[in-house]
Amino acid sequence: MRHAIVVAIMSDEQKIAQLRVKVDAIDEQLVELMNERARLALQIGIAKGGKNIVRPIREATIMRHVAHANHGPLADEALHEIFKTIIAVCRQIQYNKEL
Repeated sequence: MRHAIVVAIMSDEQKIAQLRVKVDAIDEQLVELMNERARLALQIGIAKGGKNIVRPIREATIMRHVAHANHGPLADEALHEIFKTIIAVCRQIQYNKEL
C-alpha cells in the first residue's frame, strides 16, 4: 500500500515538472514577444520625432483590443494591469530612444 502512495506522489511531481517546463517555455516566448513589442515601440517613438509620446486614445484602443482578444482564464482587469505596465515601459523606451 505504501508503495502505491509513493508512486502516486512521484506521478504528481512528474506532472508538475512537465507543466513547469511548459510554463518556462511560454515565459521565454513572452520575453521574446515583449522585446519585439519594445523594438516596435522604439521605432514608433522615433517616427513620432520624440513628440506626442503619450497618446491616451491609442492606449485606450490597446486596452479594448486586449479585452476583446481575452478568452480567459485571466480577467480583463488583470490584463489591463499587465498592459498598463507594458505600455509604461515601452513609453519610457520611446522617451529614451534606446533599448
